[in-house]
Amino acid sequence: MFWCDFINFFVVIFGFSAFAAQAGDGGVMAYLEESRVPLPFLIMLILQFFLILTDRALYLRKNLLGKLIFQFFLIFGVHSWMFFVLPYVTEREFSAVTPPKMWYFLKCVNLLLAAKQIRSGYPTRILGNCFTKRYGIANNYSFKAFMLVPFLFELRTLMDWVFTATTMSMSEWFKLEVIFGNIFELKCERTKEERYPHKSGEPRRQGLKYLLGGSRLLGIVAIIWFPLVLFALGNTVGMPNPPLQVEVTLKIESYEPFFRSLGTKFSTMR
Repeated sequence: MFWCDFINFFVVIFGFSAFAAQAGDGGVMAYLEESRVPLPFLIMLILQFFLILTDRALYLRKNLLGKLIFQFFLIFGVHSWMFFVLPYVTEREFSAVTPPKMWYFLKCVNLLLAAKQIRSGYPTRILGNCFTKRYGIANNYSFKAFMLVPFLFELRTLMDWVFTATTMSMSEWFKLEVIFGNIFELKCERTKEERYPHKSGEPRRQGLKYLLGGSRLLGIVAIIWFPLVLFALGNTVGMPNPPLQVEVTLKIESYEPFFRSLGTKFSTMR
């Protein structure tokens, strides 16, 4: 269910022109070059984000009645928007272009899984992070990537604390999550040592050092220099906006202005 909504984020971002009143306006890159964010685009993203938060809150509270009401609200809202509002705004059927069809398909899959969740019921206890079920290399790097996403760990931990019955304070809950993350990474390290043993005092193989260390070194260099390369080789993001007129006014508080400059022409008022 989460991945359906997550993919729909990118469908809206890169296919917003199909949801707008005028199709074929260049998409998100055109908006970046013009240094503007359309209000409908922002509303769609924020609404999608709050729907994910609401679903997560109902899951943490194990509120099946709230989930059922939320499900009917989504069914009515999605179909009203796709079959009535969107054709009225864009003056074409939503099936005429690909992004709305993709968004609608993923949302239907989400609703189908949500209906199965309502029928099966919420679990008796809330499980932890899905990346920490095993202690393999893939789980370790997936958890590290999860921790690197800005504010994602804080957002998830805050929601867990707010909507879960607990006697711990917010700071204690955060400490527990940090301790759990450190223990998980240590278990992953021990598992890797068992699968790929290495004798103490034995030098590391040069090929392995070039592969692991060299790839990370190139990644860091790319992160450092990628913005300059992007601006040097690609199109400049945003259009220049030089000042065309400057007005300077001098006055003493509660009195009329006694000096005013407009552009290169000056006038003095006494």
